[in-house]
Amino acid sequence: MVRYILGYVKISVKSPFKERFINILSRRGINFWDVDEVGANELILKMRTKDYKKIRPIAKAAMARIHIRKKSGLYFLWRSYAKRQGLIVGLALCLIILWYSTSFVWSIELYNPTSIPDQTIYSMLEEMGVKKGARSSKINKDYIRNEMLIMSDELSWVGINIVGTKALVEVRQRTKAPDIIADDVPCNIVARRDGFIKRLEVLNGVARVYVKTAVKKGDLLVSGVYEGEGQKTRYVHSMANILAQTSYVYEDEISLIEEIKVYTGREKTLISLDIFGKVINFFSKSAIDFEKYDKITKEEEVSLAQGAKLPVKIIKNTYIEYISKMSALPEMLAERRAIDSANAEMERENAQAAIIDISFSCEVRGDVMYASVTFTCEEDIAQKEIIFY
Repeated sequence: MVRYILGYVKISVKSPFKERFINILSRRGINFWDVDEVGANELILKMRTKDYKKIRPIAKAAMARIHIRKKSGLYFLWRSYAKRQGLIVGLALCLIILWYSTSFVWSIELYNPTSIPDQTIYSMLEEMGVKKGARSSKINKDYIRNEMLIMSDELSWVGINIVGTKALVEVRQRTKAPDIIADDVPCNIVARRDGFIKRLEVLNGVARVYVKTAVKKGDLLVSGVYEGEGQKTRYVHSMANILAQTSYVYEDEISLIEEIKVYTGREKTLISLDIFGKVINFFSKSAIDFEKYDKITKEEEVSLAQGAKLPVKIIKNTYIEYISKMSALPEMLAERRAIDSANAEMERENAQAAIIDISFSCEVRGDVMYASVTFTCEEDIAQKEIIFY
């Protein structure tokens, strides 16, 4: 190792008196190794660089011709690069910048199995200082975790870990406890919504309605109060299975004249660079001369050969020009849109109801269709209410 650091040479010595050459080296204390005879008058050996400079008079005394076959070690490596000072300075600066940049957050990896949108979590993190380009040492994980739990009632747990230049964030959603009335608490059963009673099975309590009876939201269906002449009033926890026919009506207005896009075939792609969240545009604001256009954005992260992601993204924005044209919407298609929209809203708001029939009606006035979609359903409309006495 010392020899490699200080540098050494592999030389060829040609002389009819090669033994004399070796003896003189030994007497003068010059170290050499890996001696190998090549033919009758040639030796190959290795010695340190500083000793090689001392052998000229020895070679002359032994009538030897010296030839360097190979130079090895850091000494020669440094000399070769010393002539390229700009390269060395650039490499040193690059290493310093790379080392310094590892103290910042380059990317954020979010694990979000909740119904909370990712963008909402990212916005909260950014407000707390967790973003690309943030100094890792300035991120107070415990403080940020507590603040995020205070900011959102939907979050039950937040985990933040800094691994190298990456911030790993995991969130969990709070499970809302259902409003359950304990079995030993007296209660009535009322109608959760308007409906027509189709089946009534009372397990505990006194029925106040009958099958084939129409009820309104809030009507008393089963009472938890037992009253009798000469008897003490008793309060019980009402229980019943109550199936009712219900209906949901969704109304919509559909324009029968719509704007459609006709693409001209012209498009432009502009490049931007995102470094630590700061976007650098390689174009002027006047680069897009389209009056109307669609914009398609593609982002490409820059990675090292080992797969490590840098805090740099190449953004390609493609602008596709179109012109607007007014077109008549067929009534059949307008009806389909109204029904699809109502179906989506019904699924989102009343998924517990079993749909048994769908009816559609509409009226066209001018260029507008006024549509009404009615869902006939079956569902349990029982809702318990505590009796306070």
